[in-house]
Amino acid sequence: MAVHFLDVPATFIHVPKTGGTSFYHWIEENICNYEKPIENKYATGSILGAEKKWGDLGIIFSFVRNPYSRLVSMYEHQYSVAQKEIKGYYLNKGMSDSYIDHLKLISVAKKGFNYWLECVCYDKPEIYNIYDGNPNQI
Repeated sequence: MAVHFLDVPATFIHVPKTGGTSFYHWIEENICNYEKPIENKYATGSILGAEKKWGDLGIIFSFVRNPYSRLVSMYEHQYSVAQKEIKGYYLNKGMSDSYIDHLKLISVAKKGFNYWLECVCYDKPEIYNIYDGNPNQI
């Protein structure tokens, strides 16, 4: 995601799982003169999309996070989302294409963080990245 500020020549580029969503919510409540974000799962794609839309981006800034903490947060987030999605399938008695992906992610996550990390980093077929925040997307 990219957010462009109009009063100050600056653009914020969000890197997933680094606090950028919380920052964007703060912007919504406290800043009046900004352009809505450009959505893109890749930080580099957000920069390219922002340049295409706004031209001069001014100062480009972002947040960074300890890589290990970021990965742990991503693991916990994906596992939590998958569990909620599975409950939704049962409640709605419906089944979508991502149902199997959620089940696979839960199965991988139950084997622990190290196994999840190995699956994500080595593109193992046991897991599909169906959520924002792939560690390879920086």
